[in-house]
Amino acid sequence: MPAASSVRLIKTKIGFPHLPANVVVRERLFELLDSGLTRPLTLISAPAGFGKTTLTASWLATQRDGWRGAWLWLDKDDGDSARFIRYLVAAVQTVAPDVGRAALSSLGGANPPGARDLVMLLLCELADAKERMVLVLDEYDAVERPEIDSALTYLVEHIPEQLRLVLLSRKTPVLPLSAWRAAQRMSQISAEDLLFSLEETQCFLTRTMALNIDHESGRKLWARTEGWIAGLQMAALSWREELPSLGAEEVRARLAGFGADHRYVVDYLAGEVLRHQPEEVRAFLHQTAILDRLCAGLCDAVTGRTDSKAMIDRLEQGNVFLLRLDAQRCWYRYHQLFSNFLRNGLDASTEQQLHRRACTWLEAHGYGKQAFEHAIAGRDIPAAVRLFRSEVEEAQRRGEIRTLLAWLDSLPDTVVRENADLAAHKAWLLYLLGRTAEGQDYARCVDRSDNSAVPDAQQVVVRLFHTYLALNWGDPKKAVPLAKDALLKGCSPFFRVLTLSFLGQAQTLSGQYAAALGTLREAFELGQTLGVHSKRLDALAHLVWVMQAQGQLREALALCRNAIDEYVDSGGRPLPIAGMVHVALGSLYYESDDLVAARNCFTAGLSLCRQRGILYYVLIGQRGLAKVQHACGERAAAWQTLAIARDLAERSGSPRRRHLIAEATAELQLQEDNVLAAAHTLHDMLEKCPSAVGRDSPLYARLLLAQNQPALAAKILERLEQSARREGSSGRLIGIHILQALCEVASGRSSAGLKKLEIAVALGATGASRRPFIDQGDKLKTLLQRVHHVAPDFVESLHIGAPESGLALRLGSPLTEPLTHGELELVRLLPLGLRNQEIADQLAITVGTTKQYLNHIFRKLEVRNRTEAIARAHKLGILRINGPTNS
Repeated sequence: MPAASSVRLIKTKIGFPHLPANVVVRERLFELLDSGLTRPLTLISAPAGFGKTTLTASWLATQRDGWRGAWLWLDKDDGDSARFIRYLVAAVQTVAPDVGRAALSSLGGANPPGARDLVMLLLCELADAKERMVLVLDEYDAVERPEIDSALTYLVEHIPEQLRLVLLSRKTPVLPLSAWRAAQRMSQISAEDLLFSLEETQCFLTRTMALNIDHESGRKLWARTEGWIAGLQMAALSWREELPSLGAEEVRARLAGFGADHRYVVDYLAGEVLRHQPEEVRAFLHQTAILDRLCAGLCDAVTGRTDSKAMIDRLEQGNVFLLRLDAQRCWYRYHQLFSNFLRNGLDASTEQQLHRRACTWLEAHGYGKQAFEHAIAGRDIPAAVRLFRSEVEEAQRRGEIRTLLAWLDSLPDTVVRENADLAAHKAWLLYLLGRTAEGQDYARCVDRSDNSAVPDAQQVVVRLFHTYLALNWGDPKKAVPLAKDALLKGCSPFFRVLTLSFLGQAQTLSGQYAAALGTLREAFELGQTLGVHSKRLDALAHLVWVMQAQGQLREALALCRNAIDEYVDSGGRPLPIAGMVHVALGSLYYESDDLVAARNCFTAGLSLCRQRGILYYVLIGQRGLAKVQHACGERAAAWQTLAIARDLAERSGSPRRRHLIAEATAELQLQEDNVLAAAHTLHDMLEKCPSAVGRDSPLYARLLLAQNQPALAAKILERLEQSARREGSSGRLIGIHILQALCEVASGRSSAGLKKLEIAVALGATGASRRPFIDQGDKLKTLLQRVHHVAPDFVESLHIGAPESGLALRLGSPLTEPLTHGELELVRLLPLGLRNQEIADQLAITVGTTKQYLNHIFRKLEVRNRTEAIARAHKLGILRINGPTNS
């Protein structure tokens, strides 16, 4: 698979926390953590200030049994599934660099899969990894998303032996902890466990904090703080300069100044810490407390100082609750308790101004997402709108749909509704998430807006949204000029790929096949250049169907096979993103009457597309599978498959999706000579989506022919023939000429009909296109014998009127897991007795991949060797049916 598209990550989120010098070694807790390695999950749950992070980092630093640590700091933005999985994979890749291809490849689509499905893909690859890994998710409580909880539940319940999970959280997460405890799948360290013992307190005060304190004073301090590390640290910071000079009574008085209530301790001791700092340090701390992460340059911008680097160094050396986030000593953050205290000391107008300064610096240094958040916090709406527009393309590339919607939700709704591009973005996102009614509300705002004075970049978004609506919810012909207008206004590269793909689809639905061929090729190639894999493969799938119409089956097959071989994970398994290509390849195999390969491709493609939640391709896959089932004589199964698809299409509300299933339904009804039902289906389809399909279609001509109206059918077919010739669509001409032949025969002009059929047979033989003939049934069988001389081998391969062409599929037990197209091709080489290297040369793969394919084949066929595999394949019919490459 190609490398994942370049995405800027905050590296400090996946780095190990810096450990302070002379950190206290807590052997009793290390033993608890060691014992937790026998279970999938260790939960360390306690409020802020209990030392969860330091304990875990210092424990991992002592590991010697082959366990390597991976660390991820979570924040509130990681509730977006795409963002969560991207950072999760980045953390895992610090230990296992090759893991995560499948999950990353599923991102970047219009509607990426949920976190649970993405974690499922990640676990498949982790199961093959050799490294033993402890994955730490720090500040898990910051996420608070049921979807992420579900993903973590799946991870724990399906965790491979070489992975262990450690969750650090300030509160008990919403996970099935009781069930896991009962099943001994987790261990837990609580706030009570984290409290320092007297011995640990003495060690911390004297070694870590360098506090010269006698044993009795230390014992009293421990008793008053109850071993709470944050309280101990704040007490040491506030008193370390003056405590040694105090008498015993004064020490007791100081210790009596605060109780064990943590909230009170924070207020009291944080105030004491600040009281001992110079005025310039106090001002610096208050001003920079608004920053989640800080560096010297950012602090200079916020405070107006020029010496922030020296100030940060001073705070770090003094242990003033500043945590280093990287080894280069560039990025830091304040301890959450101290940060909250400092922010409470700011007035609203000052805080707003500080946020605006932070926004300016972050935007200038390429941190657009963080800049947007500060713009919102600083109530700088014009800056927030500007930042949204500059960041939206990259966020869409990353598949962070929910993040984008959250940004729009954070803007004043009046601002969104008054700006056509913002309203278009919001409507589009809501449509993608299935919130159609809300989407339509914002779509009306787009329609009401005057775009004449807005910049081209914003008009592109509006045109693109209207193209999407016309393509999926209206008239595809209207999508063509809209998409072209968007291209003329100068799309950015990412939006250009999307616009080209939409334009190619609209051109196809409008009958402009030659133009669609060039448009979709450009989208496919540009998607490859940009690394936008989901858009690239979407363009490829539509390109394949256009090539099929143009009679370019062999080239289309090669493109599909190359893409499927390219998009595999580290274990050679197909990536979910390749599901749409499997579906497209299934259509090609069906066209050539290779029903075994078609069934395998549709089944595999459906499984992969369901993982990604791509409804459009799920419907196409179900439509194709129903045709295969019907061709194999499995009529009940075919109608059940279409019923499920019809329900999905209806619930989507999209006319285009409803049309896909209605068309397939009418085709099968006509194959069964159920003319009345087919007429009803087509009539209903034309009423519901008149612009999606007109009466000038091969399907409608076929209905008229079945209704004994050959003259009317012939008129439609004549117009279709002219269009197909004008577009160079030899693939379409096959079906048109077949219907024309039947019209001529029905009108008593057999000689003219045979001439049309001769042309159809010649075209079909050239491209190995069999199903257009076979699907006409017995009415074509006698006529074909009279044109046998045109292409004898091809005509003999057609098996007209006999589901036996696919019946072999049912002779053996069905496979519980279908063979992929690569495995299928290898099976067909087994009877030749080739060595592994020779098979690899034939299929243009490596010997290692050949062995991997063989292992998969033996498992799926439930056999032990090649001989048994050949026998089982014969029984299943896999070795009986010729594919396009054997024509």
